[in-house]
This record gives sequence, C-alpha cells and structure tokens, in this order.
Amino acid sequence: MDDTNRHEFEKIDSHPFSYTKDNGKEVTMSYWLVPEEILENREALIRLMETSVMIGKN
Repeated sequence: MDDTNRHEFEKIDSHPFSYTKDNGKEVTMSYWLVPEEILENREALIRLMETSVMIGKN
C-alpha cells in the first residue's frame, strides 16, 4: 500500500499496522492491514488486490 491506493484501504476501514516497542514507543509501519472480513472473503480479497495492482500501474 502506498499513496496511490491509500483511498482503497481507507474505504474498507483499514489502518496502518502499528505496535508498541518495549520502551513504550508506538511505531507505525508503512503498510496497512487488510481487515479480517476481506481476508475471509475470496472475491473481496481478489477485488482489493486487482484494484491495488491496477492503481499502481497508473
């Protein structure tokens, strides 16, 4: 995920992956999570992947 397909991930209520380090500092990664309901729905996952690939080609 990058800025070319950020909108697609926002539409599915996704957000960047983040975690808390041992020192308590939160780290936000540059990639976004795919919601579980998308991962469990083959057609929805394929649509998301195809959309992301097509957007990335433009």
